Amino acid sequence: MSNASNIVLFAADTVTDWIANTKYFNNPIDPSDSPDGVFADSSGNVIVAMSGSPGFGVHCYNKLSALQHIRINNGLTPAGGGTYNPDAIFVPYANGTLKAAYTVTLTDPGGVNAWQIFNVFDIDVTDGSLTLFAKGRGNSIQYSDGGYTTITHGAGDSSNNFYGCGFTRESGGYEFPYLTKYNSSGTIQWAKYLQPQKATHTSSGVENANFGSQQQMVADSSGNTYVSLRHTTNSSASPTFTNKIMKFNSSGTQQWVREVNTYCKNIVAADANYLYCTSQNPDFIVTALSVSNGSVAWERTISLSGSEFTPLNVHFYNSDLYISAKSRIVSTDTTGMTWVKMSTSGTFDWDLHIYSTPAGFGNAMNTFIVGGKMYMTFQGLQGITTLILPIDASKTGTTGFPYTSFGGSAPFSYSTNLTNIIVEDRAVSSASSSNSTSTSSSYSVGTETITTSDVGTFDLDVSYNKAAITSILAPSNDQNPVTVFSKKHII
Repeated sequence: MSNASNIVLFAADTVTDWIANTKYFNNPIDPSDSPDGVFADSSGNVIVAMSGSPGFGVHCYNKLSALQHIRINNGLTPAGGGTYNPDAIFVPYANGTLKAAYTVTLTDPGGVNAWQIFNVFDIDVTDGSLTLFAKGRGNSIQYSDGGYTTITHGAGDSSNNFYGCGFTRESGGYEFPYLTKYNSSGTIQWAKYLQPQKATHTSSGVENANFGSQQQMVADSSGNTYVSLRHTTNSSASPTFTNKIMKFNSSGTQQWVREVNTYCKNIVAADANYLYCTSQNPDFIVTALSVSNGSVAWERTISLSGSEFTPLNVHFYNSDLYISAKSRIVSTDTTGMTWVKMSTSGTFDWDLHIYSTPAGFGNAMNTFIVGGKMYMTFQGLQGITTLILPIDASKTGTTGFPYTSFGGSAPFSYSTNLTNIIVEDRAVSSASSSNSTSTSSSYSVGTETITTSDVGTFDLDVSYNKAAITSILAPSNDQNPVTVFSKKHII
């Protein structure tokens, strides 16, 4: 084989670095307002979840940034009125596959109003197609009494089991978080209600004794789950809340409970040694709790003079931590994203800051890491922006990005705009700190029943493949529906 052939094959197998901005619009359907999740497979195919007003769905790109597929739902409109656009919760698996969980608002079994249940799908990264994996609701919820079951967090383990966490409102106003496990075939294994006793909201909305809320959940590769929630035993008009974190093994048996302060309540990831928490003040703080007992192992404060941070996520790659955060330069009110790399013991390595000027990003939103690449999404530039950079922070500098915007109603008018994507090291500092507290505590839970009875499903029923996208692409098309798409490789 010639050297030329080797070069061609290498280029074909390489995942490139790129930026793309996409908006689908079909008045009044506008699903491309906000990105809800981003995921890439080992081949570099990228899928971005989106939602809008109304409408929700996905954009799919190949590794070279070509827009391959758009799938949307125009919004769920149940009996009783209102249109609902659920956010997707992306749940990546170690085997490179992806699930998406939604809290779905559908017509209730009585056919007169709306109620909420959950759907979990296997989702094809290349074309956004959905295959139902699981669906459910709390067995005791009643649509006639305003019942619902939401799903707010999901995770998978190395055996492809699925763990879900959310909130249920039963008949009589009983409200509580729940935790559940499904095996790889979508068969429920167990479910817990996360409350010492099922308590009731009063008519004024004040929580009665032993009420838990604001739940969060992560899982490690072995199927241990960690749940953070807010708890009170005070039923007064001004109840006092505490934050609790608890660990369950893969069989659903509680292992430990800790009472923590606000610096530990936001749990974002777990490995074999630590449960990682993030907070802000306006610097951002990363705390590692021991998975063996929940005690504080280490804490680092990440700061930069003149900047504010809101942590997004913690990712694992090659035994290191990659931490993403929304960031804001206060003096210019410039928003962007900051990445920080550190070891799992808290040793700082580097930082990277990404922003856009003069047309700025509206918000940094979602992040993911695979195959030596950092994937991230932003609001702004009229559509949803997706950006890919190498994991080693080797690309810095300015990339001019021409993008298309449109206005009016069909026939639309278009304009070409130019902004600069800035990638730079801004020399943040990392220091040991001691804000976090974690003390041994207790919290009793009970057995919950999840049912599929009367639980409907939705679909992303409006679909555009590559050829169909071309037929509605701006600026050659100025009618509804229209897709505005801009891309550029980052050299």
